Amino acid sequence: MHHLGEIDSSEHTIIFVQVENESGIIGSPRDFSPESNREFEGKVPVDLLRAAAKSQGTWREVFGADANDLFQAYYQAPYLNEVAEAGKREFNIPMYCNVWLSYPIAELPERQIGNPGIGWPSGGPIQRSLWLWKALAPAIDVIGPDIYSDDLGFYTTVLNTYARPDNALWIPETGNSDAYARFLFLALNYGAIGFSPFGVDRTGWTFSEGEGPKLHTENFVLLEPISREIARLNFEGKLKSAVDASGQTEQELDFGKRKASVRFGFPQPDGRHAPGTPDHTGRALVAQLGPDEFLVTGVDASVAFHTEGRLPGIRMQILSAEEGTYENGTWKTSRLWNGDQTDRGLNFRKHIKAVVKVHLGAF
Repeated sequence: MHHLGEIDSSEHTIIFVQVENESGIIGSPRDFSPESNREFEGKVPVDLLRAAAKSQGTWREVFGADANDLFQAYYQAPYLNEVAEAGKREFNIPMYCNVWLSYPIAELPERQIGNPGIGWPSGGPIQRSLWLWKALAPAIDVIGPDIYSDDLGFYTTVLNTYARPDNALWIPETGNSDAYARFLFLALNYGAIGFSPFGVDRTGWTFSEGEGPKLHTENFVLLEPISREIARLNFEGKLKSAVDASGQTEQELDFGKRKASVRFGFPQPDGRHAPGTPDHTGRALVAQLGPDEFLVTGVDASVAFHTEGRLPGIRMQILSAEEGTYENGTWKTSRLWNGDQTDRGLNFRKHIKAVVKVHLGAF
């Protein structure tokens, strides 16, 4: 951090520093040194009881099956906090820790017993220990989950857990296969400040020449030109997104008087296939620029606007749909979409990589 302060204090090329990678012990639920064992057999410290809203007792009495993991976290989190504090004294920029999560156990419900040190590094800020780390490691600005499950329900639960008023949502690692591409749009729905598929740089380490994450690339190509606007609109709470999922091929985004209906797999090219996109890869993003002005983009998605209680096109219409992008914060229109391109919704098929600014009119 001293070195960074010397060479980067004006340009701020480095904006975020990882304090520790997936902190914790692998192979043991906690430290079993004699000193550690004496502490573990004693009473739970008062500050932890206060943070956990628990009554006095030994670690086993207070925390039961979670005792080993929380004991390890109680000493581990302040240690990482000291490391972060020392670094910030040299160069005060944001710091984060990433997390090897606790994943669902593939067993019958009665056998789903967590195994710290095996299922995850013990003492780390997993879902059920996040509260403790936030209380004991205030110098660590963000705790970000590394998410390697493409199950929509689990992914959504993790985003819900780590998106907190005291913890900006940042995904430092996630899967690099096409199955994970839609989750960038989902993460934006939770105010994410960053989303990083693992190992996508062209070093040859992860992918051979000519290979690579096709759908992640689609995302970056589509969103990079408007990334600053996305960040601002998301911060202001004006951005919403939708991703394709089983049984959720039609979703509604609520912007007050105006609603955006997002549909995946519509219209069907031949009428023979069920709604939805192959492998549920459809994704869409809508941001409100003004009372009747919206920014819309997506992949394998259709977006239509309507008012409360009415279908799209009833007592409301698209006055203009401008395809374009932002240049230095100013919108630049490249072409206009005509009626045939808007009367069945704004259709963002695979071959259409576009951002559209929409002006609505009601009557």
